[in-house]
This record gives sequence, C-alpha cells and structure tokens, in this order.
Amino acid sequence: MKKLLLLTIISNMALGFVPRSFSTKYKQIVKNQLTGTPKESNGTFDYQYPGKLRLEQVGTDALVYVTNEKTTWYKRDGFMPGDPAEIVIHKGSDKGLSNFFDLLKSGLKTNKNYKVKDSEKYSVLVFEEKAVKDTGVIETKLVFKSTDKKFSNLSKIEINYADGKSVNLELSNIATNKKFQEKNFILQVPKGANVSYQ
Repeated sequence: MKKLLLLTIISNMALGFVPRSFSTKYKQIVKNQLTGTPKESNGTFDYQYPGKLRLEQVGTDALVYVTNEKTTWYKRDGFMPGDPAEIVIHKGSDKGLSNFFDLLKSGLKTNKNYKVKDSEKYSVLVFEEKAVKDTGVIETKLVFKSTDKKFSNLSKIEINYADGKSVNLELSNIATNKKFQEKNFILQVPKGANVSYQ
C-alpha cells in the first residue's frame, strides 16, 4: 500500500508541469528562413493528454488543425470566397506540437527526453535524439511571467526545430484542466469540401 502511494505521488510530481488539459490564445511569430522577415498569426489551441490537439488560426493564414490518437485533419478555406474548403486527412496522430506537450509532462528537471538549463524566469530545454525525432524540436525556451514556474504563468514558448525553423508563441488567457468533449478533437468535414488522404 505504501509503495502504491509513493508511486502515485511520484507520478503526480512528474505530471505536475503541464496540466492534463488546457486552452490558450496565442500569437505566433515565425521567421522566414530565407529573408529573416517575421510573419505573425493569431489563434487558439486546446490540448488534452495524451496526443490531442485542436488549433484554430485566424487571419490571412487561417487554418484548423486537429489531431488525436487515430486521425489528423488539416483544413484551409478555399482560395477565393465561396470556394470549397481544402482538407487533408491522414491516419494516426501527428507527432508534432501535441507530442511536444506530452513530453513536457516530464517537468522542468533534466530527464530522458531533454536536459534543462534554468534561469530565474525561464527554462531552456535541450532535447535528446529520440525526442528530436518524435517532435522535430531540438531546443525550446519557456519564458514565465514571474519566478513561479507553473504552467499558467507561461508567457512565451520559443521553439527551434531541427529543420532550422524558429517559432515564437506568445501565450495569453491560459485556462488549465479544461473539460473538453470528445468531438473537440475530431474535425467535422463540411459538405462540399475537397478532401485528400495521405
């Protein structure tokens, strides 16, 4: 009984940084790899452990991206107003951003997935080889609003990918431990959409 209780406590500590589910608004800034010009977009994303993510981006780069353990959907509006939506569907979970948050459940201490370099208001995570393969991320910097490094105090995530891409996510309105319906992580394909499968 004592061993079971100890395992439960250790498990909860490991899962203590990233909540089981959350929703946040974001501003994304991506630098063009050729020109270095920053490109900005805004939206919201919902996450639920394990591997469930729904991202809705607005503006000129509007898109909806949904992934769960079985299927991934990628939806863009038609090229011109009135054109049908373009949807790509592939079997299986997309291991990018959802897997990134899954791995962060290991907490802000060095572990088998990444090494942690700490400063007062940020932590730098350097990913191990297997984690790089799983996420495409080589390094990330988590910036906090204060010295209290809890997930709800995150203000920015700077992500450096193995392909050279760099993405800054500025977070706001973080709501933790949200209760999502199962359909939130399933994309309803609109009638008349152009659908392709990968």
